[in-house]
Amino acid sequence: MPRSLSICAVLAALALASAGSRAADLQTRTILVVNGGNEAIFALRLGHASTDPPVWGNDLLPFDRVIDVSEGRDVAVPVDPAACTADLQATYKDGHAIVVQSVDLCTADRVDFTH
Repeated sequence: MPRSLSICAVLAALALASAGSRAADLQTRTILVVNGGNEAIFALRLGHASTDPPVWGNDLLPFDRVIDVSEGRDVAVPVDPAACTADLQATYKDGHAIVVQSVDLCTADRVDFTH
């Protein structure tokens, strides 16, 4: 194997090992998400609204579960103890979204959305 190819292989292995250990550091917490709006919440995402463009993760609500008006739902949220603060985005039935910024996922027990 040429030397440059073996160095690339080592670097790739280190990157994969680092990513794997980072994913293993995630913990799951249950947070009560309360819908104080006037429409059902159809999607809930973690991310960072301050980036340009904003970066949002996958939907945390199962496909067949929404958060109805004036109701709450316990939601399993992945948390990195080294980076507890994130934004939560709720997307309503009509497609508009509300963001609650700077939620401390390591300590929050409840997040309220209103619109």
